[in-house]
Amino acid sequence: MTERWKPVREYKGVYAVSSEGHVMRVAGGSNTWAGRVLRPSLRRGYPRVRLYRGGVKQDVDIHRLVVEAFLGRIPDDLEVNHRDGIKTNNCVDNLEVVTHAENGQHAYETGLLVPQRGSDHGQAKLTEAQVLGIRRLATEGMAQRCIARQFSIGKSTVGRIVRHEAWTHV
Repeated sequence: MTERWKPVREYKGVYAVSSEGHVMRVAGGSNTWAGRVLRPSLRRGYPRVRLYRGGVKQDVDIHRLVVEAFLGRIPDDLEVNHRDGIKTNNCVDNLEVVTHAENGQHAYETGLLVPQRGSDHGQAKLTEAQVLGIRRLATEGMAQRCIARQFSIGKSTVGRIVRHEAWTHV
């Protein structure tokens, strides 16, 4: 398929975006020239470019530019999804407009979003082995306040672990 170019909606006559996810300057300007393809930077893995209009700069995600140019405006309550899960693949055929829930479901189904459980969670204070130790000490009769002190956690946390309300996967 040949690369097609369309004007960037809010920057008509200044920038164009391609069906392959490239952004080009179509009008000359200060320190730049017409026909210059912009080099994207990455923000959270998504390619973006800095566009200028009237001396005002704006950083814009390329996937949003592609969708708006080739598929139409993106309603405020919808998002752009990369069908193949690759954030840098901004070809128009790889992009679709979805709800936040659909985007999250796609990320979960494709393995891009893995729920963080147990010691993999960024705020976990315990390991799976410590949780098993807490349950063992409780069944042996040690007081929950003593267990809490030993592991530097709250007594209520010990109770939730013992009742399998917390760390249910262990």
